[in-house]
Amino acid sequence: MIPVLGDTPVKDLTVPVVRDFMATLEKDGATPPTRVSALKVLRAMCLTARQDGILTTDPAAGLKVRAPRAREMTTIPSEPFGIAPLLL
Repeated sequence: MIPVLGDTPVKDLTVPVVRDFMATLEKDGATPPTRVSALKVLRAMCLTARQDGILTTDPAAGLKVRAPRAREMTTIPSEPFGIAPLLL
């Protein structure tokens, strides 16, 4: 979180800042489980900041980690055009 959010004080966290943080993680190749973990830490931090009166709203509320796009499946041709004749 430090490399992306840097010196941003917790009181300055906004929805756009948090969205940019999540987008940067995705752009930099962080896997979905890594992004989920980062979001959990960020949510816990924002919850504590709200309880302590540092934030009035939770900028991480409602954010979700996008699932990776499904890969297109490659189909294998059925017989008699498959490899069975080559195995004889």
